[in-house]
Amino acid sequence: MELRQVRYFLAVVDAGTFTAAARELSIVQSAVSQQVARLERELGTALFDRTRRSPVLTVAGQRFLPAARDLVEAERAARRSVSTGPVRDVLRIGVTAGLDHRTGALTESRPIEAIALPSAERQAGVADGDLDAALVHGLDLRPDLLALPLGAERLVAVVAHRHPLAGRVIAGVGELAPLPLVLAEGARGTTLADVVLHACRAEGVEPDVVTFAASVTPFAAVRATARSWTVFYAEQAAAIRPEPLHVRFLDLEPELTVPVHLVVRPERRAFGRRLACAMVAGAAFANVRVAGAAGDGGRPTVAT
Repeated sequence: MELRQVRYFLAVVDAGTFTAAARELSIVQSAVSQQVARLERELGTALFDRTRRSPVLTVAGQRFLPAARDLVEAERAARRSVSTGPVRDVLRIGVTAGLDHRTGALTESRPIEAIALPSAERQAGVADGDLDAALVHGLDLRPDLLALPLGAERLVAVVAHRHPLAGRVIAGVGELAPLPLVLAEGARGTTLADVVLHACRAEGVEPDVVTFAASVTPFAAVRATARSWTVFYAEQAAAIRPEPLHVRFLDLEPELTVPVHLVVRPERRAFGRRLACAMVAGAAFANVRVAGAAGDGGRPTVAT
């Protein structure tokens, strides 16, 4: 028996249907059904009566329900028991540079620690219980976490200061598409890359993609590749002075955006919704400090 199966079982109970549970978990319904079915096989009994319009707990399911909730809570307690450092009532939220300001206010007056990490590490931290929540760009989301939409973030183009379009404020995607597009190694397949490539193809152009190593900043990459361009999250760009980096940020026409989600563990759905509502409302925490973010603005990375 896996804890993931138990979490999916609880999601169905709390949501009322397998479809609603799949929506809450941001995964396909078949995945929920398969995992619950495996749990039932391992337990040797049916937990839901599926003959009705909505699944109803069987007698065995009713008996298993409190034990299932205890299992999930016991796992969290076990993680807390071996956590290092002093125990503090601090809300830990994984962010990337440019998204830390989205840590809006909960109704509780708790200090917030915004921790800058790569996307995969942010989501792993939530799954492992090291983080209470995380902000994630795009649709590259773990199926075992609950993803709550927070809207979308605009993209801007980045060009070298001597680029032919550097004197512009706005650049058309159609103007940029024929020029070399600089992307980080491994970026293909991410939502960020898909959005940009789709926009270029909509202009009738198959982009000439030039990749750069993770050890190279996107700013250095566009400076090194003649007439090239890349994209950057607008909220990240707003925190960076482009002049010392010898680059320019240009608004794009048409506007390109990437969705932003708040991810939490499925059993913390109510907490996640409350936090997401506060972030969407634009409220700000009073005691936010960012750990792990680049300090000089010179080596940020394009988050995925």
